Amino acid sequence: MLRRPSGKISIEEFKKYILPFSRCKNDTVLLGPGVGEDAAIVKIGEKILILKTDPISGAVNLVGWLAVHVNANDVATRGGDPKWFLATLILPTDANIETVKNIMQQMNEAAIELGVSVVGGHTEFTNSVNHPIVVGAMVGSIEGGKYFKLENVEEGDLIVETKSAGIEATSILATDFESELEKAYGRDFVSKAKQYIRNISIVKEARIAANSSGVTAMHDCTEGGVITAVYEIGEASGNGLIIWEDKIPVGEETAKISKLFNLNPLEIISSGSLLITVKEESSNKLLNDLKSNGVPASIIGKVMPRKFGRKIKYRNGVIKEIVPPVTDPLWKITEEALKK
Repeated sequence: MLRRPSGKISIEEFKKYILPFSRCKNDTVLLGPGVGEDAAIVKIGEKILILKTDPISGAVNLVGWLAVHVNANDVATRGGDPKWFLATLILPTDANIETVKNIMQQMNEAAIELGVSVVGGHTEFTNSVNHPIVVGAMVGSIEGGKYFKLENVEEGDLIVETKSAGIEATSILATDFESELEKAYGRDFVSKAKQYIRNISIVKEARIAANSSGVTAMHDCTEGGVITAVYEIGEASGNGLIIWEDKIPVGEETAKISKLFNLNPLEIISSGSLLITVKEESSNKLLNDLKSNGVPASIIGKVMPRKFGRKIKYRNGVIKEIVPPVTDPLWKITEEALKK
């Protein structure tokens, strides 16, 4: 029997097999499922809540930490503050109770940093998995009634990226393949690469962007990296766009790890990097707001008419249509490692 690649289903499969069965909504739903939409938005009375769930299934050693931050990130892209977290821990039967403690310690540390309350969940051992998986759910709230969604993106908006591509993948690979990378680049290199995990949160920059004039939408770079996130902005908003490869920042550690594992740093999971669409006349203020708060940011592209298509201009001047990876290349590497 043919096996599917790991990772999210494709955009076309999502539209065919998921969306048709997500139509039961009432007037409390302000935003439900959609291509590239990071989290749902509901209104209960006068209160607006942001709802998100996401699993951590590819990482091995950072599942607790990542579960909190990845779910908080998606809440923040809506302009909301992450507040309450629930987690389901699923562990293989050959794991021990110390593994549960380790995951919970990671979750607790991340929650304290964000001011999030861990309010519930579930833990079980099963022979259906071969490494720990954490499925998180984050609930956040919005003050003031202003929220963001990708359908608000308009032609002429500039695309801003915070930090750099491949942040999450860099930390995962440095942690899960520590000995291989130490042999290739040395202990100091690995130590620095592992610290990329400290940049995984985009809550800070999302709050800055939410309060900066001219911002139309935000989107977290997760599976499939910057390439997939950009494509999803175009798909969700119905616009064309272009991004410029030489404008997309890539950290030194990310570049070297990508070369070692034969990865494209623009296609690997990039939680920690936020895409922001903003009116051109407001872009300089946004960049200044971010940088004055210690968040590096770059203009990497522009939203174009739909008929333009969704393109990338490479360093050599060649312009091609963006083709998102079928699955995040990182998962193939981690799968092979787990088999070994």
